[in-house]
Amino acid sequence: MSLRENNMPRPDPLWVKLLPAKIRVRMEGRHNLFAVLHNSGWLVADKVFRALAAIVVSAWVARYLGPEEYGKLAYILAIVAVFQIACALGLDGIVVRDIAKNKEEASLLLGTTFMMRLVAGLVCWTGLVFSMAIVFGWGNENMWLSLFIGGSLIFQAGDTIDLWFQSQVQSRRTVLAKFIAVLISSSLRVLFIVFKAPLLYFAVAFFAETAIVAVALAISYQLFKCGQKWQFRLKERGKILLKESWPFIVSGLSVYIYMRVDQVMIRNILGEKELGIFSAVIALSTGWYFLPVTLCSSLLPSLSKLRTDNKELYLKRTAKIFRLLLLLSIGISLFIYWQGENLIALIFGEKYIAGHVALGIHVFTNISVFLGVGQSAWILNEKKQKLFLLQTLAGGATSVLLNLMLIPKYGIAGASISAAVSMFISAVLINFIFAKKLFYLQLGIYKKNTV
Repeated sequence: MSLRENNMPRPDPLWVKLLPAKIRVRMEGRHNLFAVLHNSGWLVADKVFRALAAIVVSAWVARYLGPEEYGKLAYILAIVAVFQIACALGLDGIVVRDIAKNKEEASLLLGTTFMMRLVAGLVCWTGLVFSMAIVFGWGNENMWLSLFIGGSLIFQAGDTIDLWFQSQVQSRRTVLAKFIAVLISSSLRVLFIVFKAPLLYFAVAFFAETAIVAVALAISYQLFKCGQKWQFRLKERGKILLKESWPFIVSGLSVYIYMRVDQVMIRNILGEKELGIFSAVIALSTGWYFLPVTLCSSLLPSLSKLRTDNKELYLKRTAKIFRLLLLLSIGISLFIYWQGENLIALIFGEKYIAGHVALGIHVFTNISVFLGVGQSAWILNEKKQKLFLLQTLAGGATSVLLNLMLIPKYGIAGASISAAVSMFISAVLINFIFAKKLFYLQLGIYKKNTV
């Protein structure tokens, strides 16, 4: 018989006993907090490992391929990214929230989401390959790169399993699956470099990683099922889900515009070499984005429940989360700005050193990104999807206009300026104008008369 069935209190984790007395007293018995910390710990470990692997292996790949060849790979990845957003259907937060509120509907939500994503992936993959073949010609290198990298769109449907694990604060199961995939794909890339493989092989490695993740998640799910066989009702439940998620789909595409369209425009205006330099160096800026995503994904189920039970406490904790995100983002931005040139020389080599100015500007996007990701739980729980849509449309429009103006004049540094400004407008300025309650929370301020 379990401790729960015996109505006996669960023991605190061993690490609690190692804390100072004042902190230990406040931590003892807070098992919901321990679950979140444990889940967050797995997520952080996963993201840190994947970020380090990405930087180390990608740096090695960038050194091996050189800026021009690396730019070709980055261009296709940027194109595929827009289809990845479309295939996700904006359902992540909605599904996690709904399962956390009502576990009985898990099988229907998961089954419907999986089938919708699978169909979307097949359609988008086919459309991508044919589009690249028409634009660049049948048999062109870009078409073959799209064929393999775009294959990830089909296996992306497997990420639906991750939503189940997130809703049950069981992200360690996802972590193990992705750890295996990254390890194998990174090993493949290293082997390709050692044996001097051509560019196409690195697209194959990307395809292999997504396929392995999907298979590993499926195996992991067999060990922790939702309790019922998945069902799908595309006409009934699918329509309901899309009715709520469509602003997130449009918003996601707008996010793509102001986060990735600069790479497409750099390639078309400046060439593949400049794109290769830009794509490589900004990894030192964007590599930190996993921190707010990890924290907020782990906290979403508990915050959703807390809003129902105690709204005032929910808002206070939301403000605390924003304070943490703000301090982290400022610290990271200042460090990379200070050491950016040295890091580029050390990690990517002298061929990429021309990107240090662009990196020094781009790294301050972390502040806006951290605050923007932090608002996701609030937007979902308050059902403010239209605000999110407004934010991203404003950011996307600003990004396109500024890139058209600044890239021809300032090169890749102009793209960084555009990114910093458009993300600030999207994540912060729009809230100051249209949602002051959320704006104050982003500053870490909670007052009854303002929130």
